[in-house]
Amino acid sequence: MILNREMVLPASMEDLERLQAWVEETLEGADCDGRMASRIKVAAEEIFVNIVKYAYDGRAGDATVRLRVEKPWLVMEFEDGGKSFNPLDFPTPDTSVPVEDRPIGGLGIFLTVKMMDEVSYRRIDGKNCLTLRKRLSGKAEG
Repeated sequence: MILNREMVLPASMEDLERLQAWVEETLEGADCDGRMASRIKVAAEEIFVNIVKYAYDGRAGDATVRLRVEKPWLVMEFEDGGKSFNPLDFPTPDTSVPVEDRPIGGLGIFLTVKMMDEVSYRRIDGKNCLTLRKRLSGKAEG
């Protein structure tokens, strides 16, 4: 199976539904079960919403999303030209504290990291590049 797709869209909440439909359509061509597809879709939404809310400080900007298969991995990349921000540096929320006592923010990144097998960040040529990897087979290689 060959899967290598890219979508560039405005970083706006109005385009979230378009992204979700594109991810769902793309995953139909990938070798992933329903549970994995759900996790990929949730992660895509979380990362895109973070780009919309924080990357451009209210200015217009774009987000590039790539989905590809590199057996045994499904790889999803997000790229934006917004301010430098490594979401992996965000403190891990203390989930033992009641929700009403927790500071706002960080839970989406936390959940994304938990749902994926690998998450990495790089700043390249003035762009934030976040890569999420999920093992298609569901088994550890090695």
